[in-house]
Amino acid sequence: MILDALQKLLDYLQKERHAQDEKTVAALNAINDALNETKKYIEFSGGQKCHDREREYQLSRLWDQASVAVLSVKAIDPGFPTALHEKALYWADTYEWTSEVAEKKKIKIEHVEQQIAKLLTP
Repeated sequence: MILDALQKLLDYLQKERHAQDEKTVAALNAINDALNETKKYIEFSGGQKCHDREREYQLSRLWDQASVAVLSVKAIDPGFPTALHEKALYWADTYEWTSEVAEKKKIKIEHVEQQIAKLLTP
């Protein structure tokens, strides 16, 4: 009887971990898609904002999708989804945010890469 209960608990925990691993992989894929597209755009635009508004709106959508995907990952900095959403707002805006604002909101590429490294660390 106790062994059956323990086995059920173990099965449940293994399923939960597998589901969480799948959510983490989906979040990492969404973040990497947004990050890679952002890097390509920055290279394409020479770092100029409002160079191609359609692509910037696409980047905004990618960062919003990443922020939603990250919400379901348990082992994440609680402020990271908000930072990703702020990054989406940055690309949707027509004005350039100062480096200080980007630093404060933790939306710089380096910040995102640091969070990815944390997700990849077991």
